[in-house]
Amino acid sequence: SGPCYGMIQKNNEILFVDTDNGLFRYNPYDSMVDKIVELPHATRPHGISYNESNKKYYISCSDKDLILELSDTFQVLRELKLSNKYDSNKMAMHHCNDNLAMGNSLFVSMFSSTGNWKSDCFDGCIAEFDLTTGQRLNDICTGLYMPHNIKSFNGSLHILDSLPGHLRFSNFSI
Repeated sequence: SGPCYGMIQKNNEILFVDTDNGLFRYNPYDSMVDKIVELPHATRPHGISYNESNKKYYISCSDKDLILELSDTFQVLRELKLSNKYDSNKMAMHHCNDNLAMGNSLFVSMFSSTGNWKSDCFDGCIAEFDLTTGQRLNDICTGLYMPHNIKSFNGSLHILDSLPGHLRFSNFSI
């Protein structure tokens, strides 16, 4: 497989995204790796999460500035766009990394909330999407520099702010 940036554990398996080849499943009991589904070309899948509430998967696609929503049978249901900048520029402007789906919310880490990281404006954030409407809501955390992994532990969101090397939690303090 190619480069892999995101994985989750679901039941007794590990699911991971390969930026070149799609979504895979690893079974630790027999050490088998199986390809589950090909993902859309030139999307650069990065992060993955599963929402227990709606039984759907979410895959961050950093080369298209969007999140793919997949059914529990791995069919693409819709695209959640970070903004319309990709449509006008034909290149990713936000660089989304990871995501975390919980209840009716999808949280997405990205290098630039405004879509200007390629102009050396690292206004990184965690954005929130409403999963009913698909609309991007207000950013729940700003002032980040290359944020990546989002996880929830004991009811508290945690984010790895990669460039300064900070793990933020407890209201995103350092």
